[in-house]
Amino acid sequence: MCCVACSLADVVRATTYLQDTRDFGRYNKAFLQGIGDAVLARTTVEAKAVINTKIEMEAIVYKPLPRTEGK
Repeated sequence: MCCVACSLADVVRATTYLQDTRDFGRYNKAFLQGIGDAVLARTTVEAKAVINTKIEMEAIVYKPLPRTEGK
């Protein structure tokens, strides 16, 4: 995200895979602290097949291109 001048405020969708859903409370607290009051679509899935990690996340970021004159 930093390569295209995006920030967490530009995230429009986040999908999270938790190895154990009992970790959801701690994950959700950290997520809300990190993302703030941004409005986005969220999905959280229990994924027992996640290997050697407790959490995996993917995000879709939307950052409009600046308008150029004449367009």
